Amino acid sequence: MTHKTLKQRVPIATLFIAATVVAVALTVPGILGRLSYAREAGEALTARSELLSVQDLSKGFATVARALRPSVVHIAVEKNVPSQRGKVPGAPDGLDLFRDSPLRDFFGERGWRFERRTPQERQPRPRRTSGLGTGVIIREDGHIVTNNHVVSGANRVLVKLSDGREFEGKVVGTDPETDVAVVKIDAENLVAAQFGNSENAEVGEWVLAFGSPFGLAASVTSGIISATGRHDLSLTDYEDFIQTDAAINPGNSGGPLVNTRGEVIGINTAIATRIGQNAGVGFAIPINMVRRITDQLLEGGVVSRGWLGVAIQDYTEALARPVGDKSGGVLVSDALADSPARAAGIQPADVLLRWGDESLRDSHHLRHVVAQTAPDSKIEVTLRRGSAEKTLTVAVGTREGKGKVSPTLKGQDNLGLTLQKLTPRQLAELGDSLGAAVAVREVDPDGLAARAGLRPGDAILKVGTTAVGSVAAFREALHESDLERGVRLWILRDGVRHFVVVGNRD
Repeated sequence: MTHKTLKQRVPIATLFIAATVVAVALTVPGILGRLSYAREAGEALTARSELLSVQDLSKGFATVARALRPSVVHIAVEKNVPSQRGKVPGAPDGLDLFRDSPLRDFFGERGWRFERRTPQERQPRPRRTSGLGTGVIIREDGHIVTNNHVVSGANRVLVKLSDGREFEGKVVGTDPETDVAVVKIDAENLVAAQFGNSENAEVGEWVLAFGSPFGLAASVTSGIISATGRHDLSLTDYEDFIQTDAAINPGNSGGPLVNTRGEVIGINTAIATRIGQNAGVGFAIPINMVRRITDQLLEGGVVSRGWLGVAIQDYTEALARPVGDKSGGVLVSDALADSPARAAGIQPADVLLRWGDESLRDSHHLRHVVAQTAPDSKIEVTLRRGSAEKTLTVAVGTREGKGKVSPTLKGQDNLGLTLQKLTPRQLAELGDSLGAAVAVREVDPDGLAARAGLRPGDAILKVGTTAVGSVAAFREALHESDLERGVRLWILRDGVRHFVVVGNRD
């Protein structure tokens, strides 16, 4: 083959290769597309099979909703409330009684309005308002659990069942310290809800919240448990809340928080919000706590809690380091006179480690385990004093609850008072004539102290004939008094001393 002939054949080979490349280039996208589609088709078929489990979850929610529907009730109340000059909850201009508080309950109230009155008429006076809440049937005979703040101070309670029937409700027992109340309606053969064990509630677990948000009865929302054991929220005296992001709003108070097995594990009671509506942070009272309270209210009409009689705080590393100790447990800062703790030999600076067989995590934990202990029980308490451990036997005392039906209410907390040391102005007013007194910081509008006319800023000089110079002394004097008979308090108000009588009698 000559050189010339070879040169003539080169363009032909080049054209053939180019044509082949073009053909492949045109074919490959189709092949790749078919391969990609085949992959997506395979994924779609797999997804379709997995949809069965998603559908099962959806059907599970629907099944829980059907199972709880006849056990959840809508509650409407009428009550008299003090007038709030210049403060109208829910007003369009944002004048909200709770607008500055990140934590607020969500019992929906209606009936507020603006008024125009002369200065002579602008004295606070009761006004009637209506509110909405929720409850859950706990017994077939018509007993219902709800929140205390839903029915507190109610003149009338109207309960509506899922079938539309309405009944007048009677408040048979309340416990403000946990915000639990029991209402009874005259009905039979009702469907009582099933209870779970709130100790088994886990973070991340699916839950459903039932209630009447904004008056929309028989509403259900879903979410997860965001946290357990929430406390120090200043909502109630005893806090161990379940936190959830299930949407709850005004009107949900008293409704059940339910797991996917259809078991009630909590009673919705509050939300954290600055706008008065759901922000994804709600709180429910654990059902184990609710059951302990309702059992006592239904059986004896009074909530009894164990009492140790100590001032306590968490034993942190900062407190332990200066004395070369290890942190953990509960530090005793004071043991009250005539208390079970003092009688057992517990002293200030002792570190409480165990209550019976239960190791103590912190001061909050101790308050709960003591409160749950039956009064008059004898419990072994393990503590560390210095470098030595000791075990003492405590005869648990009684700390009575604030339930309205309690026949023998005793103790400072039952008056609805928060006390503190005297202010400099109050000390100056007392002068040298009487140097013993405690100041009233807050007054619960539904408490016995408010009914007696006590106000924030009052100084209490005597309980009966006993002078009181500290909160502890006040508590001791009141503990020996009989509120059924009535207790006379000598108080100082605006430089003038006078008497008021507090007690259970109207």
